[in-house]
Amino acid sequence: MTGVDRVLKWIEPEDNPRNTIYGTIAAGLVIAAEDPRSETYPRLIAATLIAVAAYWLAHSYAHWVAERFGRNTSSSAREFVGALSHEWPLAEGAAVPVAALAVAWALGVPLTTGDTAALTAALGALLMFEVAGGLRRQLRPPQLLANAAVALVLGGSLFAVKNVLH
Repeated sequence: MTGVDRVLKWIEPEDNPRNTIYGTIAAGLVIAAEDPRSETYPRLIAATLIAVAAYWLAHSYAHWVAERFGRNTSSSAREFVGALSHEWPLAEGAAVPVAALAVAWALGVPLTTGDTAALTAALGALLMFEVAGGLRRQLRPPQLLANAAVALVLGGSLFAVKNVLH
């Protein structure tokens, strides 16, 4: 395994990458929607974790119910735990923006700056997912740039939400 492969393996979401990306976006949207002038770090971090947990549970439940519809059979608690495990990458995806909030809080940065740092971290994570995937697929530079542009637009939408609401 080359050094580039090791870095890409570390960056790329391994299990259920769709949900890792969705978790990053979901956390970013919660952070963007909250007004940092009337919030505190503990409340914003708690709200983000609660919202992401709700999304994780909703995805898990939907996965579990969809499996039952597909089989027309009853299911067990073990299958629900399996669905929780399958959907866990959604919660993992929230780690980058929440960690950025925690670091900003620990450094004593004003929340108005800390939430921007968290949104920037979410955008950076989306960009890294896209670049890592493009490098893994050995895309040519124009394709890689086009894919990165999509990630930038999606990450930029987090800032758009923040600007519209605040």
